[in-house]
Amino acid sequence: MPIQNNDFVAVLRLARVLRVMKLVSAIPRLQILVGAVIKSIPSIGYVGMLAILLFYIYGCKATFIFGENDPVHFRNLQTSMLSLFRAVTLEDWTDLMYINMYGSANYGYDDATYAAMANLGIEKSSIVSKESPIVASLFFVSFILTGAMIVLNLFIGVVLTGMEEAKKERHLEDVMKSEESDEFNASAEILSLEHEIQEMNQKISEKLLVLNKRMEEQNHDSEN
Repeated sequence: MPIQNNDFVAVLRLARVLRVMKLVSAIPRLQILVGAVIKSIPSIGYVGMLAILLFYIYGCKATFIFGENDPVHFRNLQTSMLSLFRAVTLEDWTDLMYINMYGSANYGYDDATYAAMANLGIEKSSIVSKESPIVASLFFVSFILTGAMIVLNLFIGVVLTGMEEAKKERHLEDVMKSEESDEFNASAEILSLEHEIQEMNQKISEKLLVLNKRMEEQNHDSEN
């Protein structure tokens, strides 16, 4: 029972953190940002599919071309895709390029690297150092241009488009609210005018009744 109670208390504490989400409804600009992210999710999914396709194509090529020279980064498809993700974030992507431009024996590989590869079951004799200055430079430069400069910027473009749509919807909501308030004010003025007209009609009818009574009294006196 104490363990269950502790788990329940932990869940309650976690739920208390969600109260921060109230800020979304309290701050209009934050609402626009959250709405932009939500609206961008479908398009982000398509851009993500494009990025995965790009990583897969370049990963297959990298495994085939650089696998023997640089098994640390390109020994199989999943490792190649992970290394390409590192490159697309611009984290020491030039090291990956130089290893395959100048050969692993001339750049990047040292005794610690070979020891780590031995722990993975890869013998030093199986690593074939190959220099590919033209192929490696074209491969990595083209990947950085298409991956970092184009595909990742598509994510930013999608979010910006969603933000513009969210701003337009917010503006339309404000316009509709103002129109509704104007209509409410106009209807209130019309109702007040109708009420005044009814009061005036009632007063006129009362005065007419008084006049009719006086005329009847005068006619009755004249007949007598």
